[in-house]
Amino acid sequence: MKFAFLQRSAGLALACALSLQAAWAHPKAFSDLTFAAAKARAKAENKLLLVDFTASWCGPCHKMDEETWTSQPVEKWLKENTIAIQVDVDRDRPTATALKIAAMPTVVLFNAGQENEFDRETGFKQPPELLRWLDGVKRGKTSAAQLSEQAASVMGKGGEAEVEARYRLANKFLLGGKSPEATEQYIWLWKNIPKEYPPMIGVRASFMASDMAKLAKKYAPAKTQFQNLRETAAKSSDRSDWIVLNQILGEEGETLKWFDQVKKVPAKKAEIEKVGYMLQDLLINNDRLPDVALLYGDPLQHLKDTYKIAEETKKLSRNYDPFPQEAAILYTCYLAAHQDDKADKIAREIMRLENTPAMRNRLVMTAFQADQFRPSQFKWLDDLKPDRDPSFYLERGIIFAQVDQNERALKDFEKAIASGQKSSNIYCARGNAHMKLNHNDLALADFNLAASLDPRNSWSWISKSALFYRQKKYEDAYAAGSKAIELDPKQFGGYCNRGKAALKLGKYEDAVSDLSKSTESNSKQYKGESYYYRSLAYDKLGKSQLAKKDMATASALKFKAPPHEA
Repeated sequence: MKFAFLQRSAGLALACALSLQAAWAHPKAFSDLTFAAAKARAKAENKLLLVDFTASWCGPCHKMDEETWTSQPVEKWLKENTIAIQVDVDRDRPTATALKIAAMPTVVLFNAGQENEFDRETGFKQPPELLRWLDGVKRGKTSAAQLSEQAASVMGKGGEAEVEARYRLANKFLLGGKSPEATEQYIWLWKNIPKEYPPMIGVRASFMASDMAKLAKKYAPAKTQFQNLRETAAKSSDRSDWIVLNQILGEEGETLKWFDQVKKVPAKKAEIEKVGYMLQDLLINNDRLPDVALLYGDPLQHLKDTYKIAEETKKLSRNYDPFPQEAAILYTCYLAAHQDDKADKIAREIMRLENTPAMRNRLVMTAFQADQFRPSQFKWLDDLKPDRDPSFYLERGIIFAQVDQNERALKDFEKAIASGQKSSNIYCARGNAHMKLNHNDLALADFNLAASLDPRNSWSWISKSALFYRQKKYEDAYAAGSKAIELDPKQFGGYCNRGKAALKLGKYEDAVSDLSKSTESNSKQYKGESYYYRSLAYDKLGKSQLAKKDMATASALKFKAPPHEA
């Protein structure tokens, strides 16, 4: 689950600990031709043109590079039948824009000499799946045609086979821009999944609902039919479908309006508790954490139920344990509701169920990110004993750094390094702790070491840019921010820092441009900082109304200028 409000970064140290993508390079199956040159060669050799749209930050793209494009059968097929190229969407935006690439990886195929594409596939594909599609395309059948043939054999038979066939077909129609056909399939699925294949009800309310929302947004007849479904759902005593359809229609305000009407009505308590798990995300994403405490009559029982579900999830996915995040959110929401006694009981039960360093770290970090940190939480961190996980000291050090316990953070980072963790990330994290303590020379040494260990680590340059800015070395700060953007255009810290430096250098239009980009971040810190400094840039440009508006936004986001700006 995504909780945008609780996922903001509280500082550069946390961001430095995030994994970084490796440098991007073509697998040998692809040539280095430009799109235009590849199209010309495909026509001359009477071959298909295959274009794989990718990005250096795209995890599934890297996985396809490692597992699919390097498969010998795939390499052989491409060599015999195609001229194949890869296009990095950040390096060749015109081509990506012209072909309306919206997600990566996307593989587009053209028949020899044809201007318009014949077919495309989006998302990670294993070699057998990719080859089935390619063989079908070679026979002149698009993936939609292939899926239609498969679906025709099970239509009218019901059960899992028909549901899954129609679901794949609906998704293909949606991606292919065939909105009427997609609408027909989604309507059938919405009505029939509960009786034909109940195990897919969760998918119906999540992934399928997300696809239906995209369809409703771009195709008015689909929106009308989904509204009709909502009218029917509104007559039911179970609000579940109605809530999901509000989400699909982009009208979640209706759900909040209903909740506000009934949340303090005793007779509606059971109704609210039944759909509490559906309301939780909506309330959190609308900065209404205290209201989450109204969703569960017995939060401890809800916690136990959440733990049981998490244990089942772990059996299906060994690397994923949802319980720490879910538990930490519940604890934090009761703190936000000023029910600290209940929050303490929840915390004790959490630690009874899963008393691990990761769990304690998550509790403290989630509370801190939601502005609900309590000094008593330090004891949870101080009482932690190192476990077998070598990342223990790094993770705890990051937590200490976030709550401005930088001396403690440095001690943990030193222990992590002594244990053999000498990555770019940890030196970046230690450098940020040094910077907060005004150990500027030590901070710069760590950032330089981080950059030397991993030249693709954009955060080392973002951190250097912040340090140079604090030292009033604005030219250096601007250059470091530019390098960070070059390495990773998706990281807003580079734009924020370069925009601030541009402001100090008198490049006011450039400052507005960069800071406008960084306001798109989900991080409240970056947003507040960006609005504050963009306000100053607007003021320098004589745009007083825009300056006042941005300053008010920065204030609403609780951003305060740091001491070194005073």
